[in-house]
Amino acid sequence: MALGSVVSAAVISTALAQPISVAERNPTPQRGTVVSCGTHFYDDGTAENALFFEGGGHAGEADHFFGVKFVLDDFNLIPGTVQVTGFCAGNRFDLTAAGGPWPNEVFVYPDLSGRPNLERPLSNTTMITGDGTGDFITQFDEPVVVNGDFWLLNQGFPAHAGEDFNMETDQDSDPMERSYLTDRGLPFFFQTEQNLILRAFIELAPNTRKIPTLSIGGYALMVLALSGLAYRRFRKLDEAAPTKQ
Repeated sequence: MALGSVVSAAVISTALAQPISVAERNPTPQRGTVVSCGTHFYDDGTAENALFFEGGGHAGEADHFFGVKFVLDDFNLIPGTVQVTGFCAGNRFDLTAAGGPWPNEVFVYPDLSGRPNLERPLSNTTMITGDGTGDFITQFDEPVVVNGDFWLLNQGFPAHAGEDFNMETDQDSDPMERSYLTDRGLPFFFQTEQNLILRAFIELAPNTRKIPTLSIGGYALMVLALSGLAYRRFRKLDEAAPTKQ
C-alpha cells in the first residue's frame, strides 16, 4: 500500500542544517530504480533521491534522525493484533564515490501524542546502505507486537560516530505527511517534502484471528437467524406464562 518529500529551503527553519540531496554528493546518480521490499509503506516504490545531513558525519548523534510514522488506521490495522517483524530501506544508489556504504541504526518506537516515544525503544538494528547493491532487508529476532501507531527511525547512535546518514527517498509523488527529519531532536522535527523509503514488515500477531467480513447475503442470513432465535425465545416465554382464569 503506497500512501506522502526533501523539505525545501523555504520550509526549513534557518536554525536547522538543511539536508542535502544525492545530486550534491554524486553529480550523476543512477535514478529511478524500483524498491520492492516491505509489506507496508508510504512511498511510491521508486527511489529517486537520497538525503544527507549537511556537513556529514552525524550518524553518532542521537538528535539527528530520519523517521517514518506508521499509522495503523492508514492500513486498516487493529492495535494489538499485528506485529512488526522487520524493516527494509532503499539502497539503490551507488554512493561509494562519496564514501559509502555507511552503517546507521534503525529503531522501532511507539507513538506518543504524535511523536516517537524515545524513552521506549522496542527494537533496533544496524543497517548498511550507500553502495547501491539492493535494498537493505532485515527481520527482527523477536517480532514487536504494536498496540498503536509506531515509528521507524534512522537515528544517530554512538557506535556509528563519524559515519554518515543516507536515506533514500521518493520525490515525484505527493507527500504522504508521514516522513520526518531533524538535526536538533524532537523539539525541531518536521515533515519532509519527500517520502522516505523506510518500510515495515507487518503481519498478524500470534493468538489473534481476522474478523470475517460478511457479504450482504451473509448479513441477511445473520438477521434471519437472530430473528428466528428471538421468535423461539418469545414463544417459550409465552408458553411459560400463567393463563388468566
